[in-house]
Amino acid sequence: MGLSVPCRGVRLARRRLHLIFAGDVIESAGTRSYMREMLQHLAGAGVELRTHCFQFRLDPDLPVGEYRVDDFDHPVFLAPGGRVFRFLPRPAYRLFERFVLWRFLRRSLRQIEAHDTVIGSGCLGALYLGAGRLPANAWWLKLGLIEEEGSSGIRYRTRKRIEAMHARRFANRIVVSGPMGAFISGEYGAARGRQLVLPCLVDLDRFPPVTERDGLRKRLGLSERFVLAYVGTAAPWQCAPETVAFFARLREQLPHAFFWVFTPDRAQFEALLEALPTESWKTEFRPHHELASVLPAADMGCLVRRCERVNRVASPLKFPEYLSCGLPVLIGPEVGDYSRLVGEGRLGIVIDPDRPETWSQAIQAIREMQTDAGLRERCRMAAEALSWQTFAPQLLQVFGGEGKEGKASLPTEETGAR
Repeated sequence: MGLSVPCRGVRLARRRLHLIFAGDVIESAGTRSYMREMLQHLAGAGVELRTHCFQFRLDPDLPVGEYRVDDFDHPVFLAPGGRVFRFLPRPAYRLFERFVLWRFLRRSLRQIEAHDTVIGSGCLGALYLGAGRLPANAWWLKLGLIEEEGSSGIRYRTRKRIEAMHARRFANRIVVSGPMGAFISGEYGAARGRQLVLPCLVDLDRFPPVTERDGLRKRLGLSERFVLAYVGTAAPWQCAPETVAFFARLREQLPHAFFWVFTPDRAQFEALLEALPTESWKTEFRPHHELASVLPAADMGCLVRRCERVNRVASPLKFPEYLSCGLPVLIGPEVGDYSRLVGEGRLGIVIDPDRPETWSQAIQAIREMQTDAGLRERCRMAAEALSWQTFAPQLLQVFGGEGKEGKASLPTEETGAR
């Protein structure tokens, strides 16, 4: 089955942008947030959108067919067989699910005209099993590395083969960081068309700049404290034990330091913090949209990561969100493009979680940073440059729309990222 092509003499339909996705929207907050904001700002700029999102079943109790996630405006489709999913060996159910995905993709491609734009993301192997051709203006959206889940076994090799097909079939690529683009080009060769770097960006409508910081700190009882904020889970790659150890060292130089942790994993953090005075820390969980109302009361945000491949290509959303609240960032040495930005833009401090012998220098830099009157304003300006509000006009231009020129350009190369 191929794409439908308008007959000569017939007026061409308006070009649309189709997002085709197969993976996890329900549980993966990062994927959901990225696609939600991208689609929302493209639609707001006048792009006509169509979404075709297939959710791999993770819960036997989820319904069959279209399903709505609370903070995602587009339906996701689930395969039938909730009871079967509960009792059938997982590989057997996944094989059946791939057949349903193949049919889903065939239906989706019937809605795509040859002059439309397609963005494909996720595990779309069924797309190439007789489901049809892609239009010329097709983009592969690469959000993360499958190596994060391991680099051996049948599942890994199958997914790498699917990614190799993506690299061949999609002429253009969207990656979340320069290092991600370089890694993908090294694995599968350079893109035949363009390669764009579109990082995880902050939505300034959700994280608006807050100017009344002193009043907020006074209301929260933090006026006399140096507040180190942590947003995230206790997952291994978040370096929670190392971050707590750094805070303990920081308190030796700044006895008034306070560690404010926003996490769903409160028990794990409280176990890590139990040796420290209870008045020096606090854990709590807040919905993501509420963080912008309290984070500006902090003095610095934490984004400590190790020097590992998965971190080297990453684009954590919390980085521009910290900056939008006026917070400099305590960051690992190789976190996507952001560690370099911190150093060049004087937007925080770079530390290596595996080299505690170097932390004393970082703590001294933090003490000196408190006298930097322009720091918070630099952070907010950097956040504006890493916002959907700034990038949306360029996205509109890239995908063939008409829009005003924005404040920053998307990094693009004809033959892959540097």
